[in-house]
Amino acid sequence: MFQELKRPVTTAVRNCRTLYAYIREHEPVSKAKLREITDFKLSTLTRAMDRLIAAELIYAADIGESSGGRKPLLFRINPAAGYIVGVDISRTYTRVALMDLKLTILKSGTFGMFTENTPEETLNKIGRMIDEFTIGIDRKRLLGVGVGAVGPVDRERGIILNPVNFPAAGWENVSIKKILEEKTGLVTLVENGANAAVLGEYRQGCGRGLDNMAYIIAGVGVRLGVIANNKLVNANEGSFGHTVIDREGRKCSCGGQGCVEAYISLKSVLTCFIDAIKQGRYSPLVERVDYDLTAITLDAVCTAAEEGDPLALEVLAEAAGHFAVAVANLANILNPRLIILGGLLVKKSRAFYETTVKLARERFCRINGIQLEFSRGTLGDDVIVTGAGSIVLDSYLH
Repeated sequence: MFQELKRPVTTAVRNCRTLYAYIREHEPVSKAKLREITDFKLSTLTRAMDRLIAAELIYAADIGESSGGRKPLLFRINPAAGYIVGVDISRTYTRVALMDLKLTILKSGTFGMFTENTPEETLNKIGRMIDEFTIGIDRKRLLGVGVGAVGPVDRERGIILNPVNFPAAGWENVSIKKILEEKTGLVTLVENGANAAVLGEYRQGCGRGLDNMAYIIAGVGVRLGVIANNKLVNANEGSFGHTVIDREGRKCSCGGQGCVEAYISLKSVLTCFIDAIKQGRYSPLVERVDYDLTAITLDAVCTAAEEGDPLALEVLAEAAGHFAVAVANLANILNPRLIILGGLLVKKSRAFYETTVKLARERFCRINGIQLEFSRGTLGDDVIVTGAGSIVLDSYLH
């Protein structure tokens, strides 16, 4: 059982944690390779491996190539030795997933966030989904619940503090950790969603093997998660959205001027499109909604751009230009190997993504010789639940 790694931290338990983490990272791996990586004495390595095998946490899965003599056994982690629940709470949807120890998603479900989705209703739904997903699983094999939520969050107490723009009221100072632990009986850890996203891609996606990377979410707000020197940087995820790209620019919801969020939030992009129509610009989208401008959605604008609508393309290109300034500034400060752009705006509009990348590359300073890569990520809608699950798993190993 995975609880073996949660016992009082003796030297033996610490060795087991270290060994399990290496096998997880390098599997399938031989005993000889593990000895080389960990620098454990053979007796120490053997005791730790025997303990992990007895707890059904690892197993000999394959036979490797021999350089002479008997072929070595190759070890892997046992994904069915435990299960984790990951939760993604955003302002537009909530997603819940059950994962094994390889963070492979076994069951998942999503529901939209509307005016009726108060904290009480949302957490009740999450609790019911967790109960449904974990039917028939030995409770001792359930490691816990990881939550990636719109911030700001108090991760120590597991509280969403004072987020803005939720469709429903009442999301200030919500004790996510306390409430979910009472509903499920499972240890619950809370992290901001952007941090969970960057951790998800770092552990399971296109960031594997990289030591420095960033994940920017362009959605209702603009959020940032960073991995630096292989460690998650604990910062306010929403701060990046309020970095100034034009000191005398648009008014922002924070009260400031020229924040990047004032140019690329979902609301600001949609407002720019509708304002252009009010000023006499033409788009065939107007006829589709029977001239009811209130019926125009950002999804529709992005679809129109994909179909070649000049106004939609122009509005998205303008937003991408502003976004590129902020992205390039971030790249020049942090020198990451990879920047992942995510969120609804990137997901819905390839034109927005490609224009942002092109313009950001033009502004990126290459004097340090670092090759900057961009991606839309590989985990898609599962990125935050995966990262949230990783936070639970990491809590057992560190």
